[in-house]
Amino acid sequence: NFSFGSCTKFKSHTIVDFIENAVEHSRSGRYLFFLHRRPVLGPMRVQLLHPVSRFKQVQSLQHTCRFVILKMVRRDLIPTLPLPRRLIDYLSTPHYYSEQLAEQDDRAESPVSSSTGELEKICFTPQGLS
Repeated sequence: NFSFGSCTKFKSHTIVDFIENAVEHSRSGRYLFFLHRRPVLGPMRVQLLHPVSRFKQVQSLQHTCRFVILKMVRRDLIPTLPLPRRLIDYLSTPHYYSEQLAEQDDRAESPVSSSTGELEKICFTPQGLS
């Protein structure tokens, strides 16, 4: 079974069904998905609209390096790495989207994600499912 962590209300028997159900659910306007940010900001509602295969769309080297570093190093230990402040800040900033789709959205002048707590349209990748 595939689900978002302990969210047992939303699960599927196959990953394909899971992704299709998540997209359909988001398109209907019902919000079941949230990103948990810092407590003072509260959770942010999200729509999962554009599934992206990490096998069909190659991410930038920068994105891939961030992914590997965060896979190997706990987030609370990032500030202790012997790196310039700019890289520490970059690694400490959560990223929940595909860079290529964000660039396509910018060119198409579609709604852009913000960190103001408003509803955001984001993309998700299989690596983001856990």
